[in-house]
Amino acid sequence: MNQSNKGFTLLESTGALALILLAGLFVLPLYITAAVEIRSVQEEQKALAVLEEEAWLVNTAEVTKQPYQTQSPKGIYTLRTYEEQGGTTVCVEWEAQNKRNTEKCLHVYG
Repeated sequence: MNQSNKGFTLLESTGALALILLAGLFVLPLYITAAVEIRSVQEEQKALAVLEEEAWLVNTAEVTKQPYQTQSPKGIYTLRTYEEQGGTTVCVEWEAQNKRNTEKCLHVYG
């Protein structure tokens, strides 16, 4: 009688499953790191928007605000303005999702 061998043995199936799990073991941390970096970039975009708005207010109203904090949905941004030769510098500082303290400054001539 001729038997037809169809399907996989238990050993082959277990080996394939182990390879899939091993690949997932390397890919998952990379995915988590990429997701945190994406959120950090989004926070930076929001911080730059806050910085541009504050610089515009300083430039148009000619009012320099004292240091203060603003709460956003993604974090706390600290704004600072100070007078320099030839204009005003506006800085925004925040701690990003990747636990790095970041600061961006913009100089407004006027």
